[in-house]
Amino acid sequence: MKVILNKDIAGTGKAGDIIEVSDGYARNFLIKKNLAVIADKKNINDLNGKKQAVAYQKAEAKKEAIQLAEKLKDQTVTIYMKAGTNGKLFGSVTMKDVSEAIFKTLGLKVDKKKLSTNIELKSYGCYTVTAKFMPDVFAAFKVMVTEQ
Repeated sequence: MKVILNKDIAGTGKAGDIIEVSDGYARNFLIKKNLAVIADKKNINDLNGKKQAVAYQKAEAKKEAIQLAEKLKDQTVTIYMKAGTNGKLFGSVTMKDVSEAIFKTLGLKVDKKKLSTNIELKSYGCYTVTAKFMPDVFAAFKVMVTEQ
């Protein structure tokens, strides 16, 4: 009997897979526990529609991420901080501060979790920060930390 899995099942398949299983296993376990549905034409069409919808949503999200990366790429964001006499900041500039500065300066909302840098921003200067929106969509921009 062919069934479409609703959930991942170890050793059997992943959600959305159409698999061939014995009639007893399908009726007595998979269908009874709502782990699968019978693979008839209606259910296969529903599955194909869901897959197309997910693919469309991913494509739209990627398009938006590319547009955001293009707007942010090669921009400079300025953050004003107080420091001691030796130029060392009181605390450090966090990615939350950078995210807020991007919104104030450019009007773009960028989640602080998508921002990263190799060094800590603990003194005045210009730093390169990378925003990684998707595995293959990212933008590098400058953060200028200056005296308040």
